[in-house]
Amino acid sequence: MNPALLDSLDKDARVVIAGITGQYARDQTRTMVEFGMNVVAGAAPGRAGQVVWGVPVFDALAETADLCPTIAIVYVSAARVAAVAREAMDLGVKLLVIAAEGVPLHDTMRLRAEAVRRGCCIVGPNTVGLLRPGRCLAGSLVPDFARPGPVCVLSRSGTLSIQIVSLLSRSGIGQSLCVAVGGDRVVGSTPAEWLQVAEADPSTRAVVLIGEVGGQKEYQAAEVIETMSKPVVAYIAGRSAPQDTPMGHVGAVVREYRDTAAAKISALESAGATVSPTLWDVPGIVAGLLEEAR
Repeated sequence: MNPALLDSLDKDARVVIAGITGQYARDQTRTMVEFGMNVVAGAAPGRAGQVVWGVPVFDALAETADLCPTIAIVYVSAARVAAVAREAMDLGVKLLVIAAEGVPLHDTMRLRAEAVRRGCCIVGPNTVGLLRPGRCLAGSLVPDFARPGPVCVLSRSGTLSIQIVSLLSRSGIGQSLCVAVGGDRVVGSTPAEWLQVAEADPSTRAVVLIGEVGGQKEYQAAEVIETMSKPVVAYIAGRSAPQDTPMGHVGAVVREYRDTAAAKISALESAGATVSPTLWDVPGIVAGLLEEAR
């Protein structure tokens, strides 16, 4: 992933929204418009000519090409994601946010490979998106909970993304970037890739990584953490998760010891991360590390 992506993520970015006429998408469109994002168009089959919170609606994303969008947000069913995501990439967008959960595994794998070829970053599937406090909102994170500052938040969980941002802000600690990478087994961009972005970002002084049981993403992150100069505070959800039971996300399943919270905590600590015992302890640990780094 190109760290220069952050330079294009601001209120001047030209945003298009697929599936804009659904109720959830309408609500999120309103939040983005009120935040100040430049939402230039939406798309929904058979809904051309409608207007959602001042945003004109087209039948398909392809019809918005003349508007030169740079960000696309996809609020469509999992079965339609692959086709709509390719339509968005055909527009030349640099950031593609996919909200749907349970996108077919091979669809996501193909989309990820295609995005790499095209120089597009995918956030999701199964995500609430990305937020740069005061600067860019692409998705469903809650901007009122955030404040500008030096901490990058990366999380597999959308709910925990929102909660940790709120906890940090209430403790007086602002955020440089917040990314809910997504809860599906395969996602378009991994925590490890975003850690590299955070390491290169001059506005980031520390990182909070929220992981969970299941999958390999925390092990990939640990490999990057070993090379980082900036402190990383991690929290792993699911310490009491039963085996063979999805814990909220399709990717959060304990199949073997390597999938457990205990195994991931050990790997992250060995890599140099500070692992918090609870979510509520994270702000205090972050504050201490920021003070040490002064």
